[in-house]
Amino acid sequence: MRTRLIVALLCLSSVAMAAPPDADARRAAYLEGDRALVAKDWAGAETIFKKLWVEGATYDVALSLGQAEFRQNKYRDAAEHLEYAIANYPPREKTDTLERAKKFLSLAAKQVGTLHITVDQKGAQMLIDGEPIGTSPLPGNTYVDAGAHTVEARLADHAPARQEISVTAGASANVELKFTGPVLLTGIETAGPAPAVGAGLDGQNPTANPPAETQKRGVEARTVALWSGVGVTAVALGVGVGFAFKASAASDDFKSLDSTLGPNDCSAPAAPACADLQKALDDRNAANRVKNVSFVVAGVAAVATASMFFLWPSRRGGTARELRVLPIATQNTGGLLINGNF
Repeated sequence: MRTRLIVALLCLSSVAMAAPPDADARRAAYLEGDRALVAKDWAGAETIFKKLWVEGATYDVALSLGQAEFRQNKYRDAAEHLEYAIANYPPREKTDTLERAKKFLSLAAKQVGTLHITVDQKGAQMLIDGEPIGTSPLPGNTYVDAGAHTVEARLADHAPARQEISVTAGASANVELKFTGPVLLTGIETAGPAPAVGAGLDGQNPTANPPAETQKRGVEARTVALWSGVGVTAVALGVGVGFAFKASAASDDFKSLDSTLGPNDCSAPAAPACADLQKALDDRNAANRVKNVSFVVAGVAAVATASMFFLWPSRRGGTARELRVLPIATQNTGGLLINGNF
């Protein structure tokens, strides 16, 4: 049975390579790698096909590279490349080659652990044990050696989402990562976006993040402004609540005193009860004024803080939108006039 499997695996290299324009050198390298496979020079074949993979990922290179890796017991790498080959196998090619690739993927998967990773955000950098493996959503399964691993997702302005997991050979596990929310106190320095699975291994990415120092300065300025707004909102709200209670108490005093006086008891302004009644009225009005102004300030600060959060220029070079907030306060009412270009 083992001999039959090896023969079938060797047949994977017979798939014709889809030649891009001006690919004579690539075709010659592919044929050289194919001869290494036939000669059972697995390490030599791996070297040749890995170089071709870095230059441009194709299903046929993935098939041959996976074969060389499988014969050297590098089952995790073999599983990844065979899965890529199967996912990108052209409909016009022979189905028996595809079926053989699926069988050998199954054999490789029995020697490693299979992870099904999902993330609640798109575009997050995915890492396993600190090594980049692509960006979310991942196109397929992720294969790891048996044992304990740390699966991590990183996204700008969010705390990293991590999960520790242990998997045995031949077993599979689900990993669900969720970001808890934006980080306002410190910037998250990431290792830069990883190349997408099957998109080459040179690590080059034209959308790489700007330098970490530039990001840190931008986050710090935004953080100071946001937390200042939160502080002003909290203080103004606390003052407003305090004076609301004071106004309510003064109003109760006024009603209590007023209920003890007759219609003409205050005809003489010097009457002590009338003076107390007037003081209670003045205290109620003053407390109401402070309460209204405090609530207006709290509302302005809250709106300004929310506006900064959503409209602050991003570190990617975005521009802030114009926003003007004007408080309106009277003795018993308050409000906000918001004007801007959104």
